[in-house]
Amino acid sequence: MKKILILSALMTALTSAGAMAADANINFTGTVSAATCTLNAADASKTLTMPNVAAATLFAAGNTSYTTYYASGSFGFTACPAGLTKVTSKYTYQGVIPSANDKGIATGTATNVGLVVMQSSTASGSSVVLVNGTSGTNNQTTITSNAATVPVTIGIIGVNSSNVTALPTVGTYSGVFDVAFTYS
Repeated sequence: MKKILILSALMTALTSAGAMAADANINFTGTVSAATCTLNAADASKTLTMPNVAAATLFAAGNTSYTTYYASGSFGFTACPAGLTKVTSKYTYQGVIPSANDKGIATGTATNVGLVVMQSSTASGSSVVLVNGTSGTNNQTTITSNAATVPVTIGIIGVNSSNVTALPTVGTYSGVFDVAFTYS
């Protein structure tokens, strides 16, 4: 019986020795980070009320009417972990986006109303962001003292779904943008 146990132990050792051979190494690196910034509860859902404007006035203003007819707000973040330096936003419009990707076409009884998003506290052509879920440098805000305020301005323009300036019809309009924030 002892010989069987010794022989069995020897076979196990020889079999295991072959399985422990190494031909390559795999090294893993990574980071475990703290929680992300905290979005202020009051900023989780925003409603911006656009100014009333006559259809002819909106049409006459042309491609820059969003700098005249707009509404502004912001998203506030607190408790940002040390080491994070910026908040990046991605706007996705829940509706028709013309090929230009810088506006969404509003829904409602009014037609030919485009919505332009600017990451700025005022309307500015240099702060227009794409609304198809991509981000760029206009979509970034600096985190200072573990907090950040991401400004947003929505402007209106007389444009149709083919991205051609068009006379809006009279009526109400609305639109929804989903905003996703990442931190780095």
